[in-house]
Amino acid sequence: MAASAVSDELLAQAAVNLGASDVGRLNDGGQKAVAKAIGPSGDCILKVVLVDAAAGAHALERARRETQILAEIVSRHVVKLHSTMIELGTPVIAVAWLEEYLDGEDLIENLGTQWPWDQVEAFISQVAAGLREFHDRRVAHRDLSPKNLRKRSDGRWVIIDPGLARFMDLPALSRRQGRGELLRRWRSACPLPVVPIKSGRNVVDGHALLRVRKPWRGPAAPYGVWPEPSMMSAKRARGRV
Repeated sequence: MAASAVSDELLAQAAVNLGASDVGRLNDGGQKAVAKAIGPSGDCILKVVLVDAAAGAHALERARRETQILAEIVSRHVVKLHSTMIELGTPVIAVAWLEEYLDGEDLIENLGTQWPWDQVEAFISQVAAGLREFHDRRVAHRDLSPKNLRKRSDGRWVIIDPGLARFMDLPALSRRQGRGELLRRWRSACPLPVVPIKSGRNVVDGHALLRVRKPWRGPAAPYGVWPEPSMMSAKRARGRV
């Protein structure tokens, strides 16, 4: 687990401001910290994201958009937002919010063995149902990796972390950085690389779902490293999901 730049003091401040307690870190990495906590509605996830001075307004706007889309979606297959986003510091050094706590495990922990067909069918249909909620709002998730798909203890699949989502009706935040440092940093932690998306098309999410459906192919499938999708493979994926 990579060390996080989010200090314990900042995490504690976010918890107090959001009315959360019993905070315990789960995942740390770079500019973000994720912790389990007890919020006003019970068990929840506390997220704190540093606002990088270099990214500035873009980083803040990206966090706003992430919480905005989660607030709009009400689906059993998309993680729920449990609070508004708050800003920490003057000037702002970080943002934080509470999300639904999801028991179970990520897709990445379920790879390596062949799945029976009923599990494959449930996985594809439920993730596609979650994606439709984004696409109906003209939003592409763009980061459908095995770490962002969670299987709950009741067998239900849930999409999480739309932090790299592309809002078709709003200006792109990474237009000038599409091949720059911001996305290179995210690629290092994401088995499915972020790729450009054409306006009005959900090529990236469709292609990603075709990629992550590999569990039915058995242990011979190359789970560890997935190839960068080519434009041709993205075109073939279009319209299938």
